[in-house]
Amino acid sequence: MLDCLPERVEPLGLAEVGRSCRGTLPVQRLERLGPLLYSTEGELAVRLDFRLDERRIRTLKGVIEGEVSLICQRCLKRLEFPVDLKFSLGIVSSETEIDRLPDGYEPLLVSGEPVST
Repeated sequence: MLDCLPERVEPLGLAEVGRSCRGTLPVQRLERLGPLLYSTEGELAVRLDFRLDERRIRTLKGVIEGEVSLICQRCLKRLEFPVDLKFSLGIVSSETEIDRLPDGYEPLLVSGEPVST
């Protein structure tokens, strides 16, 4: 297991060799979530496990934990909200593979090029 979260990963290759990594992700890097937050300060703990499952499906399972600062809709003040997110993705390289994913996997469509974490 890598003890640092790389900025870019190649999911297809990492799943083939069964790699894991963990680290922290600054909240300020969450570009789509940022405008909805009270503050983009802080970090989230991330663990990513790339594997082949028993059906030889490339998978990415992960956990994101920490806290984000939301805007309370009642008082408009800062509200610390816990994040404990677990996800299970099926790594696919074409639209036709999406339809073949079994229940329990959300698709992660990749091109073979590295993607940002």
